[in-house]
Formats: sequence, C-alpha cells, structure tokens
Amino acid sequence: MKLELVEKPPLRYLLGPQQQPVLQTIGEINLLLEHCFGEDCLNLALYAENLTPGFFDLSTREAGEILQKLRQYHVQLAIIVDLSQQAHSQYFAEMAGEENKQGHCYFCATLAKAEAWLAQD
Repeated sequence: MKLELVEKPPLRYLLGPQQQPVLQTIGEINLLLEHCFGEDCLNLALYAENLTPGFFDLSTREAGEILQKLRQYHVQLAIIVDLSQQAHSQYFAEMAGEENKQGHCYFCATLAKAEAWLAQD
C-alpha cells in the first residue's frame, strides 16, 4: 500500500498518493487499517482518487462502510476533494456536510485544510 508518513511536529499522518488508487475494493479497508496500525498513526489524509470507485455514490454503500470501519478503530480521515468538481450521487454532499460536523471525517478541497483539521487533535 503506497502511503507516505508525513511528520510535521506535532502533526503526524499518513497521506495517499495523488492520482493513484489506494482502495480499489471495500475489502482493502482492512489493509489500510493494518498500515495505519503498523505505522502507529491514526491520522489519515486521502485524495478522492485514493478511494474506491463507488465511494462517491451513496447507493453502493461503500462510503458508509469505509467511514464506519475507520470510526470503529478511531482513525481520523481527511478526504481531499472539491465536491463541486467531483461526480457524486444526489445526497453525497449532504452526507459530507454531516460528517464534517461529527469530527471523525472531514471533506475539504486542499491538503492544507486537511492538515489543519488533523492538527486539531
């Protein structure tokens, strides 16, 4: 799994590679968690293209399953995506807004915003 460990004290997080898939199936979420635990890092920043092909379509249930699994293991996830440019299902933006309020997952348009959110802990 190609994730970069970024250390900007006190911030420490794993970052997905730009324009490359990390999760191609929902089953790979367990490999992602193993990687997080192996690096002793519970902060994660992924680009839209790092996520499963159906992530932005709520009817696939991929987003819900992935986010729930990460929540279950207390992994904080920042998703770097411009929802005005990313194709997504009808209610996805509403779901993303609710996730941003809950504090386990944060959707933002830039890496700098992702880092700022991850640094809040």
